[in-house]
Parts: sequence; C-alpha cells; structure tokens
Amino acid sequence: MRDSNYGIMTNSKAEWAFVVESEKTPEDLGLSRWPAESEEKLPNRSHCRARTPFAELMERAAKYNEQLKEANQPPLVEEELIAGNLYTGPVRAALQPPFA
Repeated sequence: MRDSNYGIMTNSKAEWAFVVESEKTPEDLGLSRWPAESEEKLPNRSHCRARTPFAELMERAAKYNEQLKEANQPPLVEEELIAGNLYTGPVRAALQPPFA
C-alpha cells in the first residue's frame, strides 16, 4: 500500500512491527530499512517519522492515565495505543473507505 500524503510504500506487517514489535528490525522482515516518506513528498529528511519503542508509548500513556483516573475516566489501554499509532501512520489509507 502507498500512503498518498507522504508517499510511504509499506504493508501491514511492516507497520505492525514498526509500531508494536520494538525488537524487530527491518532486516527481520526482509527490508533494507523501515518504510519512509518519499523524497518527493518530504524533501527535508529530518522531518521523516521516527520509530518510538512501544514501551515508551506505554510510559507516556501512564502519565495521561493518572489524569484520566483523577477525572474518573477509564485509562487508555494497550489496544487503543496500538490502534491510534497505526491509524495516524500510513496504515490509515488502508483503513479508510475509498470515499473518505
């Protein structure tokens, strides 16, 4: 699949590993590098997305979960963090209907 906003050529398996499986490397998936924005769409390479280890996302969520707890709201759960991270990446294009 190709993300139309940034020209990232990727697939679901690579995106899952990029987001969730912090121990995986591109080489484990037969890739030379993680899928990245095309130079045409994002010439300034310093603005390319960066991988955040999933454990770090969980740590960040813990801070917000304290605030949610104080507001008598349910905490963010692991599945929501995964879904949010995948949806805000190039997988979004595959999840949206063609008319969206």
